[in-house]
Amino acid sequence: MTRVLVIGGGIIGCCIADALAEANVEVTVLERDRIASGSSGLAVGIVESQYVDPGWIDLRVFARRAFDALADEADIGFVRSGYLRLGYSADDVALFEGSVAHQRTLGVEDARCVGVDEIAALVPSLRTNDVAGGLWCPSDGYVDPHLATVAFGDRARSRGAIIAEGVEVIGAERRDGVWHVAASDGERTADVVVNAAGPWAPQAAALLGVTSDVSPQRRSAIQVHLAEPLDGVHPFTMNYIPGVNRLGAYVRHEAADRLICGLHSEDLLDPPSDPDDYARGVTQDWQEELAEQLAFRFPGLADGMAFGEGWSGLYPCRPSREPAIGWRRDVEGVIDAVGFGGGGIQSGPAAGVIVRDWLLHDEQRTIPSAASLAP
Repeated sequence: MTRVLVIGGGIIGCCIADALAEANVEVTVLERDRIASGSSGLAVGIVESQYVDPGWIDLRVFARRAFDALADEADIGFVRSGYLRLGYSADDVALFEGSVAHQRTLGVEDARCVGVDEIAALVPSLRTNDVAGGLWCPSDGYVDPHLATVAFGDRARSRGAIIAEGVEVIGAERRDGVWHVAASDGERTADVVVNAAGPWAPQAAALLGVTSDVSPQRRSAIQVHLAEPLDGVHPFTMNYIPGVNRLGAYVRHEAADRLICGLHSEDLLDPPSDPDDYARGVTQDWQEELAEQLAFRFPGLADGMAFGEGWSGLYPCRPSREPAIGWRRDVEGVIDAVGFGGGGIQSGPAAGVIVRDWLLHDEQRTIPSAASLAP
């Protein structure tokens, strides 16, 4: 039986363990801290399929269904707030129409394009005089990222996976067709090693004798306290289109009197951060930029709005804006599952089956378009 060792116990590593254990593969995850202690636990937990690239949509639709199923088994804090992506030109709307058409081929029936009047009804606080349309799905939403990661890990363990927390990988060597992995609690052997180390992907790659183009990008979020409580759940509203605009504000419901907001981008905007040593708070400049975007785009919320606690995590981005998932060609017995940017939570279940298909079939059967993501 093939023995697999996964480096990293975030959402990607736990979902890989879950998918492999379901197929009766012997799998061990090594996490130097605790499950979801890194970027996974700092995410805002969005789960949606309102992208414009068909390949991304394929991954997100698969994952959305996996989260739907998991929510029936465990408390993952799934709030179906709805998800709205804003567009400002006819070209944006055309991309949205293409997204809806592609989602229909995958069986997603409730995603649709919405006009300005419906957008104004969905998000009364929104400035719409320059909006051309939106991409909307009422059943999308967000999960508690820590609960969801732990739930995938718990299910993986129940299926026979080993998830060793508090164990750091400190070296690795390939000898006689087997990986000998030195860890803080001793040596382990494996036929295949999976790099699922998130922002630490370059360090994990170096231990395996290769390189990674993952660049950890610092991104921030903050709690926003409202002057007046909301009547209902605020739809998650994203003012960013991958590959179209550089940086956009988002608004996510947290409570009747509180939102979580941030500025999202999947581009490499800054030098890479050191995942072991970066500023965990939010800067004054960032708060001012966010406040400016919120005041302009959400004037109905901005009056009396007050910033509360903020935090920063790391997006493990790649120059291509796409993850790398598949066999490495420059070293034997290594699979990459890295570079998910700000979409790691909602990509996790898809990453699991993609790795499983490469391992068991050496091709993509579950999500065929994912073959293009191979390193």
